Amino acid sequence: MNVALSALVLDQDPKTAFELTRVLKHLGIRTIWTASEAHAKRLIDKNKVDGLFLDWDAADLHAESVVQHLRQSRSNTQTPVTILTSRNDSLHIARACRVGANYFLNKPLHSDILAQVLTNNTNSMQQERRRYQRVPLQTTVKCFWQHHHEEGQCLDVSENGLLCRIGYLPDLNSRIGIEMNLPGDPTKMRLEGLVAWSDKKTMVGIKFVWLPRPEVERLKNFVDSVLVASQQPLAPIFI
Repeated sequence: MNVALSALVLDQDPKTAFELTRVLKHLGIRTIWTASEAHAKRLIDKNKVDGLFLDWDAADLHAESVVQHLRQSRSNTQTPVTILTSRNDSLHIARACRVGANYFLNKPLHSDILAQVLTNNTNSMQQERRRYQRVPLQTTVKCFWQHHHEEGQCLDVSENGLLCRIGYLPDLNSRIGIEMNLPGDPTKMRLEGLVAWSDKKTMVGIKFVWLPRPEVERLKNFVDSVLVASQQPLAPIFI
């Protein structure tokens, strides 16, 4: 079965949070509401968040800091952010956009506008979740970093990264070059990534940081073909 979308609501106004949470859950989106900035940041660090809804008006919430934290996190750098605010002046909106806001909802919330914005937002959330959808892939990978050349085995792949087993582990955050072939495709793929995770034994998770456009399309087509064939997408890998 498909993995449900998830949303994080950070708002100190219970009435706004209740209405937003009610509509999101009606759309089938798993929703967590918190009024704590620290709690929200911990959730961002530990989970894949498909959408963030953020109170921009509360004096004791550092909203810009929360967005920056999201954009610098391991799994949520491109998560769509919706600002909840009673202010709609151009300077206020421009400041929110500069730190990474994607959508705006004016308080108090109105059901018709809420439905329209959430429809657009849900489409963005689905695209974000889709980037992390992983599929099994067993193929040889060649990894290059610093003075090391190692051959390993890919275990699964998504549009965002891959999981592989290699004999000598690179350090976390090492930039790494990758060569591999997709099944049935004789043309070698050349990618670049960062080591985002390691079990400190033989397994590493690599997050792609550079993919030429043709490689993006080849990878997307491969993932799509596997998902269609299996009709049972796997959970996202948090890299």
